[in-house]
Amino acid sequence: MSLINGLGNAFGECRSRADQDHPVAERHVRFVEKRKFQRQLQVANQERALERERARIAQDLHDDLGSSLARISLLSNLARGDLQNPRELETHVAKIAQSSFK
Repeated sequence: MSLINGLGNAFGECRSRADQDHPVAERHVRFVEKRKFQRQLQVANQERALERERARIAQDLHDDLGSSLARISLLSNLARGDLQNPRELETHVAKIAQSSFK
């Protein structure tokens, strides 16, 4: 047991001396790794922001399209009810056409 402990201590001392011999290199490695992880985090945050913006735009398009379709549906029902009144029918059809181009 004491031989194993002695080897362990010797290895630890050797490692400590190596750490002391190259503290600048180790700090540089830690610095480079930290910068790498910071960059990865920055990229992930940018991707998340981009995805949120895409989702917001998709929601806006969905809302606008739904609103336009609801208007066209309402005007179509009004036009159907005004089949006996050509002026009103023409007005509703014109509004339907206008709504479909928006």
